[in-house]
Amino acid sequence: LMSTFVSIAAHDLKNPLAALKGGVYVLERLAIPDPGPETLATMSQSIQLATRLIQNYLEFARLDGDEEIRLVTRRVDLQKLVDRELALLGARLSSEEFARFDFQTQIDPGLAVEADEGRLEQILANLVDNAVKYSPNGGRIQVRAERRPSGVALEVVDSGVGISPEEQADLFGRFTRLP
Repeated sequence: LMSTFVSIAAHDLKNPLAALKGGVYVLERLAIPDPGPETLATMSQSIQLATRLIQNYLEFARLDGDEEIRLVTRRVDLQKLVDRELALLGARLSSEEFARFDFQTQIDPGLAVEADEGRLEQILANLVDNAVKYSPNGGRIQVRAERRPSGVALEVVDSGVGISPEEQADLFGRFTRLP
C-alpha cells in the first residue's frame, strides 16, 4: 500500500517540479534580465500545485491514521475557481499539449457555493486532469456549473471514451487508477 502511495505521489509531483526546473533554467542559463510575466506565472502556479499535492499527501497520512478531515467552508466563486484550475492546468502541460484541447466554460454568472475551497479545487483538478488524460487530441473539455432546484451542479464533460460499467465498480477504490 505504501509503495503504491509513494509511486502516485512521485508521479504527481513530477509535472510542477519540471515546470519549475524549466523556469529556473531560463532564468539562469539564458541570463534573461527580465524573465517576463509568463515565466514567473508558470513558476508560481507550479509552486501552488506542488504545495497543494504535498498538503493532500500529508492529509492522506492523517486519514490513514484514522484522523478526521476538518472542512473549512466559505463562499467560493465558481468562475474564479474554474479559471484558476485551468491556469494551473496550463502550467502543468506544455503549451502545445494545452493547445490541443478546446477548453470551454459555461458557468452561471455570479454563481457561488458554500464549500471547502481546497476540497473543491482538488475534486475539480482531478476531473479536469482525467478529462485531459482520457480525451483524444483536439478533444473538447467543458467545465459547466449551473443552479438547479436541488443545489448547484458542477460538471466536467469531455470527448473521451468514458468508463465501462465494469471499471465504474472499482472507481472509488483506494489508489485505483483505471487504464
